[in-house]
Amino acid sequence: MAPENGQPVTDMTDRTVTIKVPAKTVFILTPILWHYLSVTLSDEAIVKLPPYMLGEFRISVLGKIFPGLDDKSLAFTDFTGPSPVSVEELLWSDPDAALIWDYMSRGPELVNLKSLLKISADGGDKTKLFRLLGELTDRKDRVDYIWQRFNREYDEVLSDLGSCGVRRTVAVIGTDGFTLWGPPSQRYFTSNLENVCGENVAVKFASQNGTLNIENLLELDPEQLWLNPYVLPQTNLNVRDFYDDPRFRGLKAVKNRRIYHMPLAASRLEGPVEVPLSILWQRLVMFPDVTSKLDLREKIYQTYFEVYGYRMNDSEIDNWLRMEENSISDRYIQLFGKSDKNGPENQRP
Repeated sequence: MAPENGQPVTDMTDRTVTIKVPAKTVFILTPILWHYLSVTLSDEAIVKLPPYMLGEFRISVLGKIFPGLDDKSLAFTDFTGPSPVSVEELLWSDPDAALIWDYMSRGPELVNLKSLLKISADGGDKTKLFRLLGELTDRKDRVDYIWQRFNREYDEVLSDLGSCGVRRTVAVIGTDGFTLWGPPSQRYFTSNLENVCGENVAVKFASQNGTLNIENLLELDPEQLWLNPYVLPQTNLNVRDFYDDPRFRGLKAVKNRRIYHMPLAASRLEGPVEVPLSILWQRLVMFPDVTSKLDLREKIYQTYFEVYGYRMNDSEIDNWLRMEENSISDRYIQLFGKSDKNGPENQRP
């Protein structure tokens, strides 16, 4: 029997599910929380969160924008079993919508959970996800606004850079085991990097996805090393650790002090809200000598105010940029430090 006021919603595996729209209670067990919140602007409907996301929203601006997240119930997960989601917990919660990774959906499917919406890997392209969120929340107008804003901001960054006279080689360290970001899981990141005149050197090892490691890194010897923006146990990375590690002393990125921890954003620098900020940061650290009319600090402030109605102060922007950690790297303070034009008369709250 279809739920009261049920409407068809298509999930990311192209299943059509009839659920209440807008969903009044939502169980989220995937790292798409921030995208859902950018559409709803409210955490009221969320009934369960995955525990591994606690660290991210507690130390990032996401937790400042939505402080109520810290009071949400945590879902039981056991990644060692055949069904890591607790089916009993799902049935007891009885949410209007349960957003769960497709590879974790075996248990909910066995009990024919009517509210199950599967989320699948997308390589960073959030088009399909936001279509789903628009249907789920009945806020297609809001989704349209977010994508229109994205296109405007993205085009502005590309226009500011101009044509590529040269490309900078970059490797992104994915985990503390020194794995590198490469296709296919990071194909969208790689494409965006190319658009701002960068080259993801891990593409060379695309056929060996999952085996990229420190030996590959030494062979590739990129001009810059970036550490990923995640806050997870397996991503416990720090810029100074790389400078101090004797294994990396021969790298150009170490010799030239060009190792940077990617910003501590609200959505891991993914999706239409933060990708324009991400590529502007990339463009500036790769080409610090190329004149830019765009001020990243101002863009950060503008983005979170326009999208969330949240006024970030300078300390929060410093945290977003990881100013303290990145200050030991080449020209980071000059690029992103607080400027005189943000003096007392223009001081943010």
